[in-house]
Amino acid sequence: MKKYLLLLFALFLSTASFAQRAAISNRIDSKEDFEKRSRDIKEKMLHERRSNVEQYRNGEITSTPILTEDFSKFTAGSEETPDATRLEDTETGIISDEYFNTPGWMGFEVYQAGGCAFLDLNGETGMLITPFINTTGNVTIKCRVKSVSTEGDYFCYNLLDEYSEPLNIEYTSIPGNEWVEVEFVSTIGVENSYIILFSMYDKLLIDDIEIVNHYIPAPTLLPETNITSNGFTANWNATEGVDEYYLHLYAKHTAQYDETYFFTDYDFSNIISDGTTIDPEVPEEISYEYESWFVFLPIFANNIIGVSGEFNKDELYGYLSSPLYNLSYNNGSFNISLSLKGNTDDYIVVNLIDSEGYIAYEQAISLPDAEWNDFSFPMQKGDEESNIEIVYYGSGYLFIDNLKIYQELPTAAKVTTPILQKLCYETSVDISVQEHYKYDELYYQIYSIKNVYDKDNETIINAMYSDMTEPRFVTLNTENVEDLEAQSSAYAYFKQGQLNIFNPENEMVTIYNTNGVCVYSAITNGSIDLDLSQGLYVVKIGNKVIKSVNF
Repeated sequence: MKKYLLLLFALFLSTASFAQRAAISNRIDSKEDFEKRSRDIKEKMLHERRSNVEQYRNGEITSTPILTEDFSKFTAGSEETPDATRLEDTETGIISDEYFNTPGWMGFEVYQAGGCAFLDLNGETGMLITPFINTTGNVTIKCRVKSVSTEGDYFCYNLLDEYSEPLNIEYTSIPGNEWVEVEFVSTIGVENSYIILFSMYDKLLIDDIEIVNHYIPAPTLLPETNITSNGFTANWNATEGVDEYYLHLYAKHTAQYDETYFFTDYDFSNIISDGTTIDPEVPEEISYEYESWFVFLPIFANNIIGVSGEFNKDELYGYLSSPLYNLSYNNGSFNISLSLKGNTDDYIVVNLIDSEGYIAYEQAISLPDAEWNDFSFPMQKGDEESNIEIVYYGSGYLFIDNLKIYQELPTAAKVTTPILQKLCYETSVDISVQEHYKYDELYYQIYSIKNVYDKDNETIINAMYSDMTEPRFVTLNTENVEDLEAQSSAYAYFKQGQLNIFNPENEMVTIYNTNGVCVYSAITNGSIDLDLSQGLYVVKIGNKVIKSVNF
């Protein structure tokens, strides 16, 4: 099966005069396209967590070689004068196993060069193709390379699955006529995959290939501390050798009655900045995470978030991107409302991206003037893994406030909503929970991150990840309800749609629905006819909190 699939791929590459180069140039076309595709892949990686399927090994970072090749059997020729005989079958690309320490290699324009491999570009793309290997988890691809060109080149790798679908493509610049060590990192491999190694423009020498899997253990969660009605502190044991941790907080919501549920309800009041809409704060970082949303090219004003159009001429547009929401209820129909401020005729597009990664629905907005404007519009075609993008195509600044995404949920509908994503450098973090989530089931998960630095150990160029921890559920302390219930004789209950209050101390009565919205507040005692929908309500009488269901 393995040989058959590789044969199909090889035949595909060799069906026309430009065949080998087409295998790469169809996806690259030019250096500029190549760079753009690489940026796109890196950008997607910012949003994705890839699973490491290795077993837990005593809580330590473990590195396991997958494939090594030193080309010690490439004895003919030399670096200066490679052997003139192509090693691969020119029709299939298969290279005899006698030349390798591990069987199953392929390639095109591959020659012996006295203990290393020489990849020619005689009208074709010289390339070396590994056997099928398991690249799941964290994988590094290391080798030594030397460009024959005195001007240098780009050395590239392409990771493909067993059906020859590209999973990742990456490149690095290399100097001319000088041996250098290169390293790529992949976190998006699959069990049956292979890697193509090649140069972009000129001939190449390659040696000492080493492909290694790195297991990164997940942290061990500890009990929460500082639990209040508005949040808690998450704690975990340090994982030796990792640099950071990433926390995801979720709210599991069950509709107690037909209701309008807000997946997002942001007024951005927790953004504190000296910036204004005239002179915004522009951070050095090109990305920012707000609660569970990702912001590209962020700017800030006090209590307001925004994005910049500074790089739109380079087709790098500022945008906000939501986490994945289950928007499948109500036949996929939901609503978005927001306030926007930019320049007259600024163009903004709100995209719904479905679970397949396609734009399923969009709404375009053109700003009528440079003042604040409110927009509210319906969206369609939501599914169980929907992503919302708000993309700014103007050249100035776009400011956003009062962002809401909401949907009509039927009774008993269940949705799990990501409500916080947070990068952590310590082994504990204080977490605040928005009012309308705190009556849902809350849980969180954490994974470890080990950064990969450049050769000078100064700049982070990639990262490797652990598995997620198992979900850990946490219950907020609604102002010590059990203690307060013991101290007060006040109570509340529904009967035939009416809420009955016993309030012997004549204290303030406040009623909340499950979204945390206050539906009533007054000093009262006795029966109250509020015409409330069926479902669960939280009744606060003074300091006593009572949950009561209207049947």
